[in-house]
Amino acid sequence: MRGVMSVIFLPLDEIDMKVLYDNQIFSTQNFGGISRYFCELIKNLDKEIDYDLPIALSNNFYLTNPPITAYRTFFPRSKFVGQTSVIKFFNNRLQRKHFKRDYDLFHPTYYDPYFLNLVEGKPFVLTIHDLTHEKYALKTKRDDWSVAGKKILAEKAAHIIAVSENTKKDIVELLHIHPDKIKTIYHGCSLNPNHRQAKMHLPDRFLLFVGERRAYKNFERLAEAFSLILPSDNELHLICAGKPFSAEEQKVLHSLKIDQNIHCFAANNEELATLYSSALAFVFPSLYEGFGIPILEAFACGCPLILSDASCFPEIAGDAGAYFNPLDVDAMVETIKKVIYDPSCRANLIRTGTARGKLFSWEKCAAETVHLYQSIT
Repeated sequence: MRGVMSVIFLPLDEIDMKVLYDNQIFSTQNFGGISRYFCELIKNLDKEIDYDLPIALSNNFYLTNPPITAYRTFFPRSKFVGQTSVIKFFNNRLQRKHFKRDYDLFHPTYYDPYFLNLVEGKPFVLTIHDLTHEKYALKTKRDDWSVAGKKILAEKAAHIIAVSENTKKDIVELLHIHPDKIKTIYHGCSLNPNHRQAKMHLPDRFLLFVGERRAYKNFERLAEAFSLILPSDNELHLICAGKPFSAEEQKVLHSLKIDQNIHCFAANNEELATLYSSALAFVFPSLYEGFGIPILEAFACGCPLILSDASCFPEIAGDAGAYFNPLDVDAMVETIKKVIYDPSCRANLIRTGTARGKLFSWEKCAAETVHLYQSIT
């Protein structure tokens, strides 16, 4: 538990500063990019940086690999009404005590502005991961509290971390924040390409899709593109790593006549690495992402990358991906065919992807974040 041990083993005069984080994302998210980001950031902090992450209860997966703070799980194998409320109650009570302790800087893990009257003049840094709700207001709840909270905190933060230049541009345009207040710090990759291959019964030839399938993820167009390829290649499959298909999704897949060649896995890290390593290609058709961690996961596992030319994707993937217009199903079909039927194209994408992936790491992310912390305090 590094957060406690660093105080015990390092002389006080070697501690440069103390950063206080909060429980917000760890109270609500068991799996997900934001909680993984904060765990990786904390694990890679310089030894001169001490931190506090006060959590009483959590079912978050990333906190345990390896453990970075002391807490108890709360019925992790069952969900019931009020479970999250109970976790929040005990975590918030503990959090308030830590605001009264000594620290130099606060870094909230989500967008609830509850702490503004508790930080007592201490500066805080805000990480903004994307502006999905702001850009797709018609597809999300207009009264989403995180939209209002994000705007308030962006205005009051000492500095903002954006996870890509594209996200920084969105913050400037949609939240009206001066660009000098925003620093872009890229993510790293948590997936270990050296994971032991998981024992999975997989088709010989398949495309891979990873993550949620909400509207802006553009999965329906990918399903349509796959339906246009399948008649001439009925041995091709599409595997989705994520939640099981809903009844509505199953109807769509059946109507497209692809339900026998499309499969869904709730994959752990070992299985996910196996899927990337075994796939003909990873297809990322999103209309918008803040960063796109699966890009780095594909690079790490030597998986050819096929992706949309929207939002931050060209910025992150560079010349290591095969791009298509995400609104053009025919363009998606042609790009997929070009990659999976051309061995030299696949080999080039694997080679350039491997090189590109080395530009990103959690160590680099943490070092740049620490530098920002120090510039503020």
